[in-house]
Amino acid sequence: MCNAVGVDPLVISGGSMKKPAEQDGKSWSQMLSGTSSGSVNDFYYELAVRVVEVCRATRAENGGMMAVTEIAQRVQKGRGIGGGMEVSEDDVLRAVKSLEPLASGFKVLRLGSKQMVRSVPTELNTDQAIVLEAVQVLGYVTVSMLQINLKWGRARAVAVVDDLVAGSLVWVDTQGEEAEFWTPTFIREFAG
Repeated sequence: MCNAVGVDPLVISGGSMKKPAEQDGKSWSQMLSGTSSGSVNDFYYELAVRVVEVCRATRAENGGMMAVTEIAQRVQKGRGIGGGMEVSEDDVLRAVKSLEPLASGFKVLRLGSKQMVRSVPTELNTDQAIVLEAVQVLGYVTVSMLQINLKWGRARAVAVVDDLVAGSLVWVDTQGEEAEFWTPTFIREFAG
């Protein structure tokens, strides 16, 4: 896991992780400069590793797109990744940003009002981003909805949803008159 994201686990300080402000007996200058074991960077590097673990463990459920709030909740609960740790959504965003130099494919996207972490190394084109935003707002989309609301031709709408299905970013419900395309994140929120 650590090799996949380019993190040396021996560099990260051991023990229970605390946010830098909670480190006992260390001044801010020591923590910010990294001269002590427990710098600000150490916290975000360890959090980045945990974010990667959560995203990889849930990729089959969500296709590699996960809400920042859900990642923070899972890290706090420590689901399957060792003890939990107190983190905010901002902490998760900073941890994902610390992965950028590694070109690991982790990226924060804004879809509608939600911030999502994409953990698969693919770029969303403009059409796909529009459809995913619509799914976040409406819960699902259909090809005819895309045709009517976006003034797209049927071939364009079908191509976009087919690409999203192939990337496991949306799931198909064929029980209605027309196939509905749902995001796994929305399904879990709706069901839970």
